[in-house]
Amino acid sequence: MMAEGVVNWFRKRREDTEDGEKIWETIKNNILGRQHEGRYHDLSSFAEILSEVLEECDDLKRIPSDTRLPICSLYHHLKSTAGIAVCLGIDRGYDESMLLKLRIAGLLHDIGKLRAPGKGLEHVREGERMIDELLSVIDWISKEDRRYIRRLAPRHHGASYYGDYRAERDEERLLSLADSISSASDRRYEVSFDDGVVKSKDKIFPHLLTIGGRKIVLGRCEERGVGEIEPFKFGQGWSMPFYDEIVDGGEIKGDYK
Repeated sequence: MMAEGVVNWFRKRREDTEDGEKIWETIKNNILGRQHEGRYHDLSSFAEILSEVLEECDDLKRIPSDTRLPICSLYHHLKSTAGIAVCLGIDRGYDESMLLKLRIAGLLHDIGKLRAPGKGLEHVREGERMIDELLSVIDWISKEDRRYIRRLAPRHHGASYYGDYRAERDEERLLSLADSISSASDRRYEVSFDDGVVKSKDKIFPHLLTIGGRKIVLGRCEERGVGEIEPFKFGQGWSMPFYDEIVDGGEIKGDYK
Protein backbone atom coordinates (compact mmCIF):
# COMPACT_ATOMS: atom_id res chain seq x y z
CA MET A 1 0.00 0.00 0.00
CA MET A 2 1.55 3.30 -1.07
CA ALA A 3 1.81 5.94 1.61
CA GLU A 4 -0.40 9.01 1.44
CA GLY A 5 2.60 11.27 1.17
CA VAL A 6 5.69 12.48 2.89
CA VAL A 7 5.48 13.57 6.51
CA ASN A 8 8.65 15.53 7.15
CA TRP A 9 10.34 18.17 5.02
CA PHE A 10 13.85 17.45 6.25
CA ARG A 11 13.78 13.65 6.54
CA LYS A 12 11.55 13.16 3.46
CA ARG A 13 10.40 9.90 4.99
CA ARG A 14 7.49 7.77 3.83
CA GLU A 15 4.77 7.21 6.44
CA ASP A 16 4.83 3.44 5.96
CA THR A 17 8.58 3.10 6.42
CA GLU A 18 10.13 1.25 9.34
CA ASP A 19 12.44 3.05 11.75
CA GLY A 20 16.05 3.21 10.50
CA GLU A 21 17.37 1.05 13.35
CA LYS A 22 14.82 -1.67 12.57
CA ILE A 23 15.79 -1.57 8.91
CA TRP A 24 19.46 -2.00 9.82
CA GLU A 25 18.71 -4.93 12.13
CA THR A 26 16.77 -6.60 9.31
CA ILE A 27 19.63 -6.04 6.87
CA LYS A 28 22.21 -7.46 9.30
CA ASN A 29 20.11 -10.51 10.15
CA ASN A 30 19.42 -11.26 6.49
CA ILE A 31 23.12 -11.04 5.64
CA LEU A 32 24.06 -13.33 8.52
CA GLY A 33 21.30 -15.76 7.61
CA ARG A 34 22.50 -16.00 4.04
CA GLN A 35 26.23 -16.40 4.59
CA HIS A 36 26.15 -20.21 4.80
CA GLU A 37 23.94 -20.96 1.78
CA GLY A 38 26.59 -23.01 0.00
CA ARG A 39 28.60 -19.97 -1.02
CA TYR A 40 32.32 -19.55 -1.11
CA HIS A 41 33.58 -17.61 1.87
CA ASP A 42 35.35 -14.80 0.06
CA LEU A 43 34.96 -11.10 -0.68
CA SER A 44 33.09 -11.77 -3.91
CA SER A 45 30.43 -13.82 -2.12
CA PHE A 46 30.06 -11.20 0.60
CA ALA A 47 29.61 -8.46 -2.02
CA GLU A 48 26.90 -10.52 -3.73
CA ILE A 49 25.10 -11.29 -0.46
CA LEU A 50 25.22 -7.63 0.56
CA SER A 51 23.90 -6.48 -2.82
CA GLU A 52 21.05 -9.02 -2.77
CA VAL A 53 19.96 -8.17 0.77
CA LEU A 54 19.95 -4.42 0.12
CA GLU A 55 17.96 -4.88 -3.09
CA GLU A 56 15.34 -6.98 -1.31
CA CYS A 57 14.87 -4.40 1.47
CA ASP A 58 11.82 -2.39 0.38
CA ASP A 59 12.11 0.01 3.31
CA LEU A 60 15.59 1.04 2.15
CA LYS A 61 13.92 2.25 -1.05
CA ARG A 62 11.64 4.51 0.99
CA ILE A 63 14.43 6.21 2.93
CA PRO A 64 15.87 9.37 1.32
CA SER A 65 19.40 9.60 0.04
CA ASP A 66 19.70 13.18 1.28
CA THR A 67 17.81 16.01 2.94
CA ARG A 68 18.11 18.23 -0.13
CA LEU A 69 15.42 17.99 -2.77
CA PRO A 70 15.06 16.43 -5.22
CA ILE A 71 16.39 13.08 -4.08
CA CYS A 72 16.39 9.39 -4.85
CA SER A 73 16.14 6.54 -2.36
CA LEU A 74 19.05 5.60 -0.14
CA TYR A 75 19.14 2.15 -1.75
CA HIS A 76 19.50 3.52 -5.27
CA HIS A 77 22.19 5.96 -4.16
CA LEU A 78 24.19 3.17 -2.50
CA LYS A 79 23.82 0.94 -5.54
CA SER A 80 24.80 3.58 -8.09
CA THR A 81 27.76 4.79 -6.00
CA ALA A 82 29.10 1.24 -5.78
CA GLY A 83 28.71 0.70 -9.53
CA ILE A 84 30.37 3.98 -10.41
CA ALA A 85 33.23 3.31 -7.97
CA VAL A 86 33.94 -0.05 -9.60
CA CYS A 87 33.90 1.51 -13.09
CA LEU A 88 36.31 4.23 -11.99
CA GLY A 89 38.49 1.60 -10.31
CA ILE A 90 38.67 -0.44 -13.52
CA ASP A 91 39.68 2.72 -15.37
CA ARG A 92 42.43 3.28 -12.79
CA GLY A 93 43.70 -0.28 -13.23
CA TYR A 94 42.82 -1.56 -9.74
CA ASP A 95 43.03 -5.32 -9.20
CA GLU A 96 40.02 -7.55 -8.51
CA SER A 97 40.49 -7.49 -4.74
CA MET A 98 40.46 -3.70 -4.62
CA LEU A 99 37.44 -3.53 -6.93
CA LEU A 100 35.51 -5.84 -4.59
CA LYS A 101 36.41 -3.70 -1.59
CA LEU A 102 35.31 -0.59 -3.49
CA ARG A 103 32.00 -2.26 -4.34
CA ILE A 104 31.36 -3.25 -0.72
CA ALA A 105 32.40 0.17 0.57
CA GLY A 106 30.13 1.84 -1.98
CA LEU A 107 27.16 -0.29 -0.94
CA LEU A 108 27.73 0.66 2.71
CA HIS A 109 29.12 4.19 2.48
CA ASP A 110 25.96 6.05 3.53
CA ILE A 111 24.34 3.31 5.62
CA GLY A 112 24.78 5.56 8.68
CA LYS A 113 21.89 7.69 7.40
CA LEU A 114 19.57 5.01 8.76
CA ARG A 115 20.60 6.10 12.27
CA ALA A 116 21.50 9.73 11.68
CA PRO A 117 19.42 11.12 8.79
CA GLY A 118 20.28 14.66 7.78
CA LYS A 119 23.36 14.89 10.01
CA GLY A 120 26.63 15.38 8.14
CA LEU A 121 29.45 14.15 10.33
CA GLU A 122 27.23 12.05 12.58
CA HIS A 123 26.00 9.84 9.75
CA VAL A 124 29.63 9.09 8.89
CA ARG A 125 30.45 8.13 12.48
CA GLU A 126 27.32 6.01 12.78
CA GLY A 127 28.13 4.37 9.47
CA GLU A 128 31.55 3.36 10.76
CA ARG A 129 29.96 1.85 13.88
CA MET A 130 27.35 -0.02 11.85
CA ILE A 131 29.91 -1.43 9.43
CA ASP A 132 32.00 -2.55 12.39
CA GLU A 133 28.94 -4.27 13.89
CA LEU A 134 28.39 -6.18 10.67
CA LEU A 135 31.97 -7.09 9.80
CA SER A 136 32.85 -8.14 13.35
CA VAL A 137 30.57 -11.19 12.97
CA ILE A 138 31.66 -12.07 9.42
CA ASP A 139 34.72 -13.96 10.59
CA TRP A 140 35.37 -15.65 7.24
CA ILE A 141 36.58 -12.37 5.76
CA SER A 142 40.21 -11.71 6.62
CA LYS A 143 41.01 -9.21 9.35
CA GLU A 144 42.99 -7.17 6.85
CA ASP A 145 40.05 -6.89 4.43
CA ARG A 146 37.60 -6.10 7.22
CA ARG A 147 39.89 -3.39 8.56
CA TYR A 148 40.32 -1.95 5.07
CA ILE A 149 36.58 -1.80 4.29
CA ARG A 150 35.88 -0.37 7.75
CA ARG A 151 38.28 2.49 6.98
CA LEU A 152 37.36 3.04 3.33
CA ALA A 153 33.55 3.18 3.47
CA PRO A 154 33.15 6.18 5.83
CA ARG A 155 35.80 8.24 4.02
CA HIS A 156 33.80 9.37 1.01
CA HIS A 157 33.82 13.13 1.58
CA GLY A 158 36.52 15.52 0.41
CA ALA A 159 35.63 18.53 2.56
CA SER A 160 37.93 19.43 5.47
CA TYR A 161 34.81 19.59 7.68
CA TYR A 162 34.96 15.80 7.96
CA GLY A 163 38.35 15.88 9.70
CA ASP A 164 39.69 12.37 10.28
CA TYR A 165 36.99 11.02 7.96
CA ARG A 166 38.11 13.12 5.01
CA ALA A 167 39.07 11.15 1.88
CA GLU A 168 42.86 11.21 1.55
CA ARG A 169 44.08 7.97 -0.03
CA ASP A 170 43.63 7.43 -3.78
CA GLU A 171 40.87 4.84 -3.35
CA GLU A 172 39.09 7.06 -0.79
CA ARG A 173 39.15 9.99 -3.21
CA LEU A 174 37.85 7.67 -5.92
CA LEU A 175 34.94 6.62 -3.68
CA SER A 176 34.28 10.30 -2.94
CA LEU A 177 34.18 11.02 -6.67
CA ALA A 178 31.79 8.11 -7.25
CA ASP A 179 29.55 9.47 -4.50
CA SER A 180 29.53 12.91 -6.14
CA ILE A 181 28.74 11.53 -9.59
CA SER A 182 25.95 9.39 -8.14
CA SER A 183 24.47 12.42 -6.40
CA ALA A 184 24.62 14.36 -9.66
CA SER A 185 22.20 11.88 -11.23
CA ASP A 186 19.31 13.20 -9.15
CA ARG A 187 20.33 16.86 -8.94
CA ARG A 188 21.25 19.48 -11.50
CA TYR A 189 24.98 19.34 -10.99
CA GLU A 190 28.22 19.35 -12.90
CA VAL A 191 30.88 17.06 -11.49
CA SER A 192 34.47 17.50 -12.64
CA PHE A 193 37.03 14.72 -12.53
CA ASP A 194 40.39 13.89 -14.11
CA ASP A 195 39.18 13.17 -17.64
CA GLY A 196 36.17 15.41 -18.03
CA VAL A 197 32.89 16.63 -16.60
CA VAL A 198 29.64 14.79 -15.90
CA LYS A 199 26.62 17.01 -16.44
CA SER A 200 23.21 16.10 -15.07
CA LYS A 201 20.43 17.67 -17.16
CA ASP A 202 17.60 15.51 -15.93
CA LYS A 203 16.62 14.31 -12.50
CA ILE A 204 15.52 10.76 -11.79
CA PHE A 205 13.28 11.58 -8.83
CA PRO A 206 10.99 14.55 -9.69
CA HIS A 207 8.57 15.88 -7.09
CA LEU A 208 5.40 17.90 -7.63
CA LEU A 209 4.84 19.63 -4.33
CA THR A 210 1.86 21.59 -3.05
CA ILE A 211 3.05 24.04 -0.40
CA GLY A 212 0.78 26.75 0.91
CA GLY A 213 -1.49 26.43 -2.11
CA ARG A 214 1.38 26.71 -4.59
CA LYS A 215 2.41 23.85 -6.86
CA ILE A 216 6.16 23.61 -7.32
CA VAL A 217 7.95 21.08 -9.50
CA LEU A 218 11.31 19.98 -8.13
CA GLY A 219 13.33 17.87 -10.49
CA ARG A 220 12.50 19.60 -13.76
CA CYS A 221 13.32 22.92 -15.37
CA GLU A 222 15.35 25.32 -13.26
CA GLU A 223 13.19 25.81 -10.18
CA ARG A 224 14.49 24.04 -7.09
CA GLY A 225 13.52 26.31 -4.21
CA VAL A 226 10.25 26.94 -2.43
CA GLY A 227 10.09 30.70 -2.80
CA GLU A 228 9.28 32.77 0.25
CA ILE A 229 7.46 30.04 2.14
CA GLU A 230 9.06 29.68 5.54
CA PRO A 231 9.25 26.61 7.80
CA PHE A 232 7.60 26.71 11.20
CA LYS A 233 8.24 25.14 14.59
CA PHE A 234 6.67 21.69 14.85
CA GLY A 235 7.36 19.27 17.68
CA GLN A 236 11.05 19.22 18.46
CA GLY A 237 12.27 20.82 15.25
CA TRP A 238 11.54 23.02 12.28
CA SER A 239 9.25 21.51 9.71
CA MET A 240 7.48 22.35 6.47
CA PRO A 241 4.23 20.49 5.77
CA PHE A 242 3.70 19.72 2.11
CA TYR A 243 1.98 17.26 -0.16
CA ASP A 244 4.13 15.28 -2.58
CA GLU A 245 2.15 14.16 -5.61
CA ILE A 246 4.91 12.01 -7.07
CA VAL A 247 6.36 9.23 -4.94
CA ASP A 248 7.90 6.07 -6.40
CA GLY A 249 6.98 7.33 -9.85
CA GLY A 250 3.23 7.33 -9.20
CA GLU A 251 0.63 10.01 -8.58
CA ILE A 252 -0.87 10.17 -5.11
CA LYS A 253 -4.35 11.68 -4.87
CA GLY A 254 -6.05 13.12 -1.82
CA ASP A 255 -5.43 15.72 0.84
CA TYR A 256 -2.14 16.04 2.67
CA LYS A 257 -2.12 14.05 5.89
